[in-house]
Amino acid sequence: YIYKTDIFALGLVFALLKKRMSLKNPAADDLIRHMLQIDPDDRYSVYQCLEHPLFKNKKPTAHF
Repeated sequence: YIYKTDIFALGLVFALLKKRMSLKNPAADDLIRHMLQIDPDDRYSVYQCLEHPLFKNKKPTAHF
């Protein structure tokens, strides 16, 4: 089970990676903003993150 505190921590990692890679993506910014909400009731769940437009029309790939 992934808790909303885990989502917050993952949002911090995403924000750091985005900054270090100098990525400009409004959809990613929106997802990160929702992941970093202080109030857990306002923070996205795992399912909400996966349903975010950032991941729409993306085919799953495996990288080994």
